[in-house]
Amino acid sequence: MAFPVQIKKSLPLQHKKTLLARREQLKDYINKDGTYLPKSVLHSDLDRGMLDFVKDSLTLVTSGKLVPMLDII
Repeated sequence: MAFPVQIKKSLPLQHKKTLLARREQLKDYINKDGTYLPKSVLHSDLDRGMLDFVKDSLTLVTSGKLVPMLDII
């Protein structure tokens, strides 16, 4: 039986890094403002959204009576 002309003596144990420049660009973009949130969404927006959800969507009923929810963050 004949052997192939080129035989690899060893296989690389680490693959080449692909898209490293793009990942670095995204990392710099995220870390620029010191938050992992997009620039248009701030913590106050998240707090307001959660408060609106608690006020409008959550209801607590005990013995057939509606219990008011606290709107304190």
